[in-house]
Amino acid sequence: MTTTWEQILKDRLKLYGHRNWVVIADSAYPAQSKQGIETIAADDEQATVVERAFAILRECKHLRPAIYTDDELRFVPEEDAPGVTLYRSQLARLLREYEASSLPHEEIIATLHDQVKAGKIRYFGCSNWQTTRIKAANDYAKTQGVQGFVANQPLWNIGVIDYAKIGDPTLALMDEALWQYHSATGLAAIPYSSQANGLFNKMAEGKPIRPTTLRIYHNPQNQQRFQRIQQLAQTTALSVTQIVLGYLIAQPFTTIPIVGCQTMAQLADSLSAGDVRLTVEQVKFLGSD
Repeated sequence: MTTTWEQILKDRLKLYGHRNWVVIADSAYPAQSKQGIETIAADDEQATVVERAFAILRECKHLRPAIYTDDELRFVPEEDAPGVTLYRSQLARLLREYEASSLPHEEIIATLHDQVKAGKIRYFGCSNWQTTRIKAANDYAKTQGVQGFVANQPLWNIGVIDYAKIGDPTLALMDEALWQYHSATGLAAIPYSSQANGLFNKMAEGKPIRPTTLRIYHNPQNQQRFQRIQQLAQTTALSVTQIVLGYLIAQPFTTIPIVGCQTMAQLADSLSAGDVRLTVEQVKFLGSD
């Protein structure tokens, strides 16, 4: 019998005290490898996970949570992240019994800069932040004469994403405003889902595509982009993977795609994209709709 995330949390909370942290984050949250950190996957909507986690915490007689929320949520407009207004209201409802604190970007930058000065980290970046939030944080760092973000981790690939169907308003896409900011400032991008969950490779190989991937990527624009990928592959002898990743690597600012490989062959194919240099014309051809 598979143990649910709720049961695991209940078991852990029996041992936790005032110096323990529980982070409820979306799937784009960076993987943690430090000893003592445990990652538990929950196959539920984020608001549902928060609600159930609070219910479990209320059952713990020896604990009362001190809650922190990401102050970024206040800055995310509905037009940039459809559904975020509903998520904010859901979160506010869930937090009404608690005194929750949020961390402004000034405090985040100051705290991270202290870690740089202490020699514990060299550089730091952000993940799933909207353009206005990143700009505000880096502008603040500049006025204080301290280090700001050197990289940003958005959801980005060659595909056209139906944001409304993702179902998670906390994810940030590489939209036009964010792309222009990266281009103007030279801020590096480290995109996750850089291969669109293998969408274009599966289309080329005639393999079944997961329903969750189809929900987000099934649209005429991606059919057209797939056709252009195939055309470029025929004229250059590049693989689909090399073109998909090459599209990102060829951007006018440093872009380091995060890849997900399940076999050694896929890993070798992905690594080979590091030697691919698409031209400006090829990038425009791939991204035109």
